[in-house]
Amino acid sequence: MYINNLRLILVFCMIFITTTSLFVSAKEIPEEAQKVLHNFIQEGGQTLEIEWNEITDTPSNLHGRLTQPSSHTSTWIAYELLNRFKTLYGISNPYRDLKVAAVTTSDDLHIVRLQHLLFNTPVWGDQLVIEIDKAGIVHRISGTIYPRLDKQLFYRPMVAAISEKKAVQIAVDALRDKVTLFTTAETSLYYLPTRKGNPLVYAVTFRFRNQPAKTLTTMVHALTGKIIPY
Repeated sequence: MYINNLRLILVFCMIFITTTSLFVSAKEIPEEAQKVLHNFIQEGGQTLEIEWNEITDTPSNLHGRLTQPSSHTSTWIAYELLNRFKTLYGISNPYRDLKVAAVTTSDDLHIVRLQHLLFNTPVWGDQLVIEIDKAGIVHRISGTIYPRLDKQLFYRPMVAAISEKKAVQIAVDALRDKVTLFTTAETSLYYLPTRKGNPLVYAVTFRFRNQPAKTLTTMVHALTGKIIPY
């Protein structure tokens, strides 16, 4: 998925910062998000680097000293910070709308990966990665989140009209004479955030027989059964 990021380097030092200079420096950022960032900087007095995604209108990268040291678990730290930043990402409840997909640990870093959920169904391509050092300090949040998707669907989940089996058959038929090159690996329901109208799709992923690590994913609309470009 093509993401066009507007890179904004906002370096704030509390000795020099004023409300006016923040708003001028961050004029491309929505006013509500500016307030969240301004309050965060006022409280902590830290420098903050921001990359703003013009497509989603949410941060694609927040870098700096984002929390104080903590002895809590990495997932607890991640959720607490995201609850504070939920307005930035257009998420009403991070504990419900973000699911831990993986936690990896190295000698000096914990990395928490979270999958965006909408009505308990994953949103295609929407993930956040939280980097936390051994002292429990968050240094970076990166990733893509499409905001307020529940509002776009009038706060009602979509229901598939075709079965998973039918979706697989449609995807197989779309491969035509190339079908022998693949094996079916996985089929899951997703919300496709870039699609207007009803965004519920089946993602049917095929693996190449001779290259199992290589995959091809076909999107099948969960209501109409049509192949969806993405």
